Amino acid sequence: DLGIENIPQNRYYCRVILSRDDDGSVLYESKGIKPGQYIDRIKLKSKLAAGEYPCTATFIATDPENMKDVGQVEVAVQVSVLK
Repeated sequence: DLGIENIPQNRYYCRVILSRDDDGSVLYESKGIKPGQYIDRIKLKSKLAAGEYPCTATFIATDPENMKDVGQVEVAVQVSVLK
């Protein structure tokens, strides 16, 4: 489960890239999320063994008028795999 929301008040589209801190591999990459849309469940690109994984979620803002990226922010997250 992953809670990603592009709030209705945001004028930009956004997308999210979730990557591992230890090797930089991309675990997930969203498609564009319009204002007011959200993602609550994702499927990782590869299977991981049970454990804790320090990761970075990179949120990229895109101008909907010209579809150019206008900025990004990185957030430290912990991915927990339960099996």
